[in-house]
Amino acid sequence: MNSLILLSIIVTSVLSVTLLLFTSGKGLEGTKGITDEYVTESGLKKTARKDRTDYLV
Repeated sequence: MNSLILLSIIVTSVLSVTLLLFTSGKGLEGTKGITDEYVTESGLKKTARKDRTDYLV
């Protein structure tokens, strides 16, 4: 009986970690406003969106 409970906990833990790894690999995590490099109309190269004004720190 104890081994069955222990096995179910181990299987659940491994599946949870695997799910989290695959979810983070698909780009579902936050980007914090950082985008690919782009050039504005005035010719400046930028990497962050203009609406990124709420700082984390």
